[in-house]
Amino acid sequence: MGVLVSFLVDNTRAAFNDLKNDHFAQDDVSDQVDGVNLNFKALNQNLSAIAAGSPINPRLIVNGAAVAGATDLATGIFTAAVAPAAGALASFEYYFTLIDDATYIQFANMAAGFIGVAQLTPLTALTDDSFIQANLAPAAVHYMHSASAKKMANLSSWYYSANAGNKSFNKEGISAKFLADAEDEKKQATDERDGFYKGSGGQFRFATKLGNIPFPSYTPPR
Repeated sequence: MGVLVSFLVDNTRAAFNDLKNDHFAQDDVSDQVDGVNLNFKALNQNLSAIAAGSPINPRLIVNGAAVAGATDLATGIFTAAVAPAAGALASFEYYFTLIDDATYIQFANMAAGFIGVAQLTPLTALTDDSFIQANLAPAAVHYMHSASAKKMANLSSWYYSANAGNKSFNKEGISAKFLADAEDEKKQATDERDGFYKGSGGQFRFATKLGNIPFPSYTPPR
């Protein structure tokens, strides 16, 4: 038995500043109002709702009042029950995450391989047992943080595109910062892993405990 996948994901989200209540956006979508259009697209994706831990559900505000409708959280599209009148002022308010749960679960699988935990079947849900023991969890979280930062470095040109409203973003600089974070976290993951296996002579430990002996074995578990 090990820590749950949700434990690894929650701790990675906290370290990477990607909790469900970390990122709030208020997009001006008035240019999408024409008296007929029902669908309003957020500038971001991976939107979050109260059920997942966000303070509010995504909402479309038209002339200062929230309107009825439904949101596709994955795509960031709000579908209004009634089309706002032409000329109305509209804003889309929501919380979002940089990376979705499914991707973090993929990173948990990668982390398990990195620290040498054999998986009989791939991890697919937050409720799965990761089989990563608690004292190796920090190494797994650092590894997952590194993978998250690397992904954001690759996607920075999408998240910080010119049409996001501020053309002064230095996309190359932002990408470089994410890459530096990825490298630092990978080093910490390696140090945590190697410290567990090699620390205090750990590399010389027996791989298994002695069995069928009427007194406790002094050799540490591996």
